Amino acid sequence: MARQPQYAGLAPDDVAVWDPGAGICYPERNVRAHAAAARRAGADVYPHTMVTGIEPGRDGVTVGTPTVEFRAPQVVVAAGAWLGTLVPGLPLAPRRTPQYWFRPKDPRSEEFTLDRFPAFIWERHDGGGLWGHGSAEDFGIKIGPENAATSGGAGFDPEEMDRYIHLDTDVDLVTSYVAQALPGLDPRPAKVIPCLVTDSPDEQFLVGPLASEPRVVVAGGDSGHGFKHSAGVGELLAQMVTGERPYCAAGFLDPARFAVR
Repeated sequence: MARQPQYAGLAPDDVAVWDPGAGICYPERNVRAHAAAARRAGADVYPHTMVTGIEPGRDGVTVGTPTVEFRAPQVVVAAGAWLGTLVPGLPLAPRRTPQYWFRPKDPRSEEFTLDRFPAFIWERHDGGGLWGHGSAEDFGIKIGPENAATSGGAGFDPEEMDRYIHLDTDVDLVTSYVAQALPGLDPRPAKVIPCLVTDSPDEQFLVGPLASEPRVVVAGGDSGHGFKHSAGVGELLAQMVTGERPYCAAGFLDPARFAVR
């Protein structure tokens, strides 16, 4: 409570874990860096190319796009909310999840800069939760509600996601929550953008080959925690498809764990 006075409603029996090595990363910069590193290693990168289908065959796997087809002995499918569309039968449910940016009530305040208000995930006694981090490089303070609900069924078509912002459901609910938990912030968000999260039934990733078609290797179902783990998941996938010994036990990520027994 002394370290982080920005939080309101902390109870004497609350437990906190402080990680001095935690931080944030900028996704666009990371994606560009990953693509550049892949090119240096000999990969061909096809930006802005939509995959329209994946067809396993007797001699390999065919990946279709509007302009060209690719054939390979194996394919890794890490398509986010579109994973369940490209690989039917996986228990994944895309979820529309708005992201919010806020400003301090006092424009001169430095209480919510990143160095003083670092990244956090907060499970509250009232059953809700918040995640976020302070402002950096002229970006606002990013805060969002933690929705732990998952679904074992098929979600909506991600191509049909509602990209409008609704005052009653998207803004009003989070406004009251932020006003209660972080009173130093202006509770009305300065910016709201909808994004997609893909839930799995147990909130764990699905990483590994399909039991029915081992030449198709999937990675997804991150339940909102994918990007921060992308480098580690990528290394694990590379080891799987090249036959190397994985750097960690990955059985708990096996997509087959949801198969009907």
